[in-house]
Amino acid sequence: MTSPWHARIDQADGRTAGSGFLIDDRHVLTCAHVVHDLGDPVVVFPAADPSLRCSAAVVHRGPWRPRTAPRGDVAVLELARPVRITPARLADPTDAGAWRDSKLFAYGVAKGKTDSGAFAELRIDDRQIMADEWCQLNAWDGHGQFIERGFSGAAVYLPGTGEVVGMVTDADLAAEQRVGRMLPISTLRRYWEPLDDLLPHSWPGGLGAGPRGELRRHLTGATTGISPRALLADEFPLLSHQGEPSLWRAVVLAAEEIDEDGALTRFLTRIIARMDDRSRAAEVRQWRTRYLGPGPDTTAVPASVAIIVRIAPSGLGGYLLEFSIWRADGSGWTRPLPGPVAEDQVRASVEREIPRLLAEVAGEDFIIEFMLPDDWFTRRTGVENWSTNDDPADSLELGLLYPVVIRDLARRRGGSQRWDQAIKRWRRLRELGCDPPGLVGCRDRATLGWLADEARTTIVHATSPNLGHIRKALKFGIPIMVWPRSSCRAEQHDDCRGNRFLSEVAAIVEKSTPDQLPDRIKHLRRAGMNDKPVQKISLFWDDPTRMPDPPLAPSREGD
Repeated sequence: MTSPWHARIDQADGRTAGSGFLIDDRHVLTCAHVVHDLGDPVVVFPAADPSLRCSAAVVHRGPWRPRTAPRGDVAVLELARPVRITPARLADPTDAGAWRDSKLFAYGVAKGKTDSGAFAELRIDDRQIMADEWCQLNAWDGHGQFIERGFSGAAVYLPGTGEVVGMVTDADLAAEQRVGRMLPISTLRRYWEPLDDLLPHSWPGGLGAGPRGELRRHLTGATTGISPRALLADEFPLLSHQGEPSLWRAVVLAAEEIDEDGALTRFLTRIIARMDDRSRAAEVRQWRTRYLGPGPDTTAVPASVAIIVRIAPSGLGGYLLEFSIWRADGSGWTRPLPGPVAEDQVRASVEREIPRLLAEVAGEDFIIEFMLPDDWFTRRTGVENWSTNDDPADSLELGLLYPVVIRDLARRRGGSQRWDQAIKRWRRLRELGCDPPGLVGCRDRATLGWLADEARTTIVHATSPNLGHIRKALKFGIPIMVWPRSSCRAEQHDDCRGNRFLSEVAAIVEKSTPDQLPDRIKHLRRAGMNDKPVQKISLFWDDPTRMPDPPLAPSREGD
């Protein structure tokens, strides 16, 4: 029995050009070569109503070109008006095993049979995909009708269910060969993405055609800061050899090829952070939340209490010191030390003040922030290794007991590009999280082009960077950097101390939200209490929107 969705593609003068099949009430799928130079095609449905001749227009063509580009031999025709004909059922592209080694049919308009058409009985083996494009078609047996001129564009389908598994493109017309080719559904969907809206399979979480279609429409035409291929390779290295997929195709690969919990959520989060159109990014975020959940918790409430130590160069020589208790409810205070302090007395002066500051926040969850000139970032002893008080017999290093971070003193300077860039980078960091950090190996250098990537928000260094490298990162507003206060002098770096540090810290950063990171680095310092190269870890963590860094100001009333 001929299904009503089988189509014949005619020229305006009535001559037959090839075959096709109805995929919804308005669209017919066929081969690009069938409608090449055809003019205005006419579509006929022989089994439904052979007298009905439907005007149509070619609304999509694949990249196929005669003699020069054999791939993408796909065209979509749009009928002038919808038809009341049941469309073809498309097979699940992720379950090819359901029709492997089965007898398949194709209905085409063979020579001399343009009115009635003809059936060819076929077999294929989808395990032998040619050039990542075609499946070979073989005759089911040595007798009977095989594909010939007029079958191009015909659906290849399972006779029992009517499910379409592919489309005939061409054949070797020598009588003794009986070999042809088809584009399977998995290939067809690459060349016309709305076809995905009609496929019967589900994504993880039971997402069917409706939700998938919503997401596809949100992503169609969207642009990102880097190519979809690079986005895909960064998140899933195993998919790095997928050619140049569209943004939607990259999402399809993440959903259907990666068998990991949360893979699609993670990838959409990465895309959202990269999308140039922020209103469209908001639509994708809303879709993700509605169907997959809120995604990575990159907006956890940060510490609502902080001790801030500000060390600023004085125009009179030495440094001005200022101590603050910051509270989210606005009840904090700021107290500067009178007059500048000589450089060699800065640490001692801070350590004398630390006990009073700790007493103010005893029992609370808090973070300690040092706002420093950038030339202090690379000193051999970091502020995280300063002491909790000035009594050697009763002190511990700050970074072992508390989350200690450093911030850039210059970022809040009026008109600073560092401030502007930091705001933009931190916004992306909130959307994307710390995953994945940029890694700088022992002999690597962070180039300006690498730093200029607007999605570069977190960097882990394998060895202590020099001041020039730090300043380049600060110019581009990098919000988070982690490095050891040590250098790697190994000749080979496959398993050197710096490479081990890079791997260990990168794994922690990848699994952290920005607000979890200070505490997790504290625990990493503790884990290395007997290994000083691990213990001496600096965390640059500078959220320009979380709290204002206090200006040098008069002390609170009554101090």
